[in-house]
Amino acid sequence: MKLSFLSIVFLIKLLLLQSPLSANADSTYYIQALAEYDNDNYNSAIEILGKINLDNISEELGRDVLWLSGRSYSNIKSYDDAIELTMSAMKYDSEGMVVNDNKNFKNKKALGYL
Repeated sequence: MKLSFLSIVFLIKLLLLQSPLSANADSTYYIQALAEYDNDNYNSAIEILGKINLDNISEELGRDVLWLSGRSYSNIKSYDDAIELTMSAMKYDSEGMVVNDNKNFKNKKALGYL
């Protein structure tokens, strides 16, 4: 009885710790994908970025992930996916206007290129 209670407590603690651990893994995936992108391995970068759960990371890192995905797809000439991901990386205010920040400037420039 005592052993089963301890195992249940251990499993609950493990589940509670899983979210920060997976967020750390997701940011590690982003760094790996960025390295692949810098080495012109766009398909490999896309594969790594596909492993990232955007719900586990911050909004700003999520925008970076979407931007990198869009750039990777544009480099392999998959423009529909590139446009969709780059537009997903855009940040809007409560009235639906595009926020003027550096990341949106990068996104607008990428969309103009595409």
